[in-house]
Amino acid sequence: MRVNPERRRAWAPLAAILAAATLLTLIESKAVSLDDFATKYVPELGYMKLPGCTTPPCNNPIKLKHLPSHTSGLPNEMKPAEADEAQ
Repeated sequence: MRVNPERRRAWAPLAAILAAATLLTLIESKAVSLDDFATKYVPELGYMKLPGCTTPPCNNPIKLKHLPSHTSGLPNEMKPAEADEAQ
């Protein structure tokens, strides 16, 4: 089955609910903390370039608490910084 934009949009709300439930379960079991840096679990986030950010204050570390509330500053689509440099 091919994944097209329509199917992706249809599954997005379910994926968000599952991600939130998983995060709450991990917090309850003390496996993670909302104050943990996201790069502890997804190291690639440390190499992401946020749009419009060229100085270190713009690249503040993202914590897990920023992800469910959409306050991390991450855009909808991202690519690694190395990809920009290779072009």
